[in-house]
Amino acid sequence: MPKLFNTVTKKYDFMPASYIGKFPYAEEAVEVAPVVEVVEEVKPTKKKAKYNPEATDADGDGRLQDGTPFEREVGTELSPEEVTAIEASISEE
Repeated sequence: MPKLFNTVTKKYDFMPASYIGKFPYAEEAVEVAPVVEVVEEVKPTKKKAKYNPEATDADGDGRLQDGTPFEREVGTELSPEEVTAIEASISEE
């Protein structure tokens, strides 16, 4: 019978000849349910910023004042009435 040294337990085990060339300590594959991580979705908050009619598109995405209530496409401006309405809605929050 061949001897097999177990490196974890530091002991020799005698194995029958039928195990020659096989892995006697190999674990059988066990089907495990997948782990599902629940992540709470965080609602984006609008930054409290002031309207800047001369804003520049710093990141090149075609949007001005990104992430603020005054976000708009490049080349557009808000009218004074729109700015007043947005500022009023911000102050209500």
